[in-house]
Amino acid sequence: MQEEEGFEMTKYRFLANEQIDENILSQEERKVLDSVICKFGEYKSQDIVKYMHEERAYTETRDKEIIPFSLAKNIRDF
Repeated sequence: MQEEEGFEMTKYRFLANEQIDENILSQEERKVLDSVICKFGEYKSQDIVKYMHEERAYTETRDKEIIPFSLAKNIRDF
């Protein structure tokens, strides 16, 4: 991960680990990753931010408040 200071925010850039052993992933985990890539693969960072800011988990919490994991069950299908 690389951290970059941007205008009024910190940006994080996640880099692929070339040494990952994909065999450690279950079939279900691969399916989840494939669906995430299919949905968000062409999104720019601001598109992802906009999408995330429309989720109930975000809209139902105050600024800088930790989002409870229990709200994950309300994530929109994609």
